[in-house]
Amino acid sequence: MYNKNIIIAGAGGYVGWSLVEKLLNNNFNIYAIDINFSDKQKLQASNLGQSLFLIEADLCNEADIKKVILDINVIDGVVNCSYPRGPDYGKDFFDIPIESLNQNINMHINSFFILTREIVKYFYENKKTISVINFASIYGTTTPKFDIYKNENFTMPIEYAFVKNSIISLSKYTSALIKDSKFRINTISPGGIFNNHSPEFVKKYSKHTRGKGMLDKHDVSGSVLFLLSDDSFYISGQNIIIDDGFSL
Repeated sequence: MYNKNIIIAGAGGYVGWSLVEKLLNNNFNIYAIDINFSDKQKLQASNLGQSLFLIEADLCNEADIKKVILDINVIDGVVNCSYPRGPDYGKDFFDIPIESLNQNINMHINSFFILTREIVKYFYENKKTISVINFASIYGTTTPKFDIYKNENFTMPIEYAFVKNSIISLSKYTSALIKDSKFRINTISPGGIFNNHSPEFVKKYSKHTRGKGMLDKHDVSGSVLFLLSDDSFYISGQNIIIDDGFSL
């Protein structure tokens, strides 16, 4: 894996930044893309060596993504864990304005479609072995367990289910379209990742797992490393679920 050039889209996010740190520790060169990075992340980046490049770009903007790919020039892998959403994201099923629904679905799906398509174009031009990993969710393949959201101040948004299902379909579609063993594209679907959830929610969630409960943000990195490595040759169009049995 030494010196492979990897794009991480959505790198400024909770999971994205943990992947930046993990992949740097495994000798990758990381091109971290997000619409903006925090001052803390910029400070960390300055201390993480010359293998990390922060690129502020709009993942929903086709021109931005084309420029990023052109500037990087040599690409060995792409990890897209972006999570763009509008200000009304996450409203109750009965209260979602159609305009808000459309905005959130379009933003999220577009960010994955644009990058996937442009990487396919890059592959056709260079015929270089490349691995693409799109992040979806268990809620792209299974229905929510609504009982765990009872008495919580959040729910599992319907637009989230729409989008995550679409990302899985996008990856499978692309794998079937390309039909070249040098190009592989897969999806990772994590279960719930702990991020300051209440003890009550964690307890309800954990009843549906085999004992782990909610995932730590680092629990997905092993599958990412595997899919980026040469050990995953000939694995394409697959959806890898990481949820300690939650979706069973």
